[in-house]
Amino acid sequence: MNSDKLDKEETKLLAMYDAGEWHSVAEVQSETARYREAARATFRKDKRVNIRISSKDLTGLQKRAIMEGIPYQTLIATVSPLCGCPQRAAQIRVGHVGG
Repeated sequence: MNSDKLDKEETKLLAMYDAGEWHSVAEVQSETARYREAARATFRKDKRVNIRISSKDLTGLQKRAIMEGIPYQTLIATVSPLCGCPQRAAQIRVGHVGG
């Protein structure tokens, strides 16, 4: 494989593979099904939540959603899980979108 076009992470993964650090999973189908269900559960929307936010924050969310080309409700659903992660929450700055 031509490693000239690989980024740093890909180069590291290739080195790990070449060193024999990767092994096949015994039951690929059951493992695939398990991870597929975990992914589905991550995106399952099975609860309704009502929140109160300031008009300024809602306007900021709506502006950002327009910039992203998505409904503001989708933006909120996408951003809300990040709020539990301090590293990502600092990057959100919802109320300051658009100036």
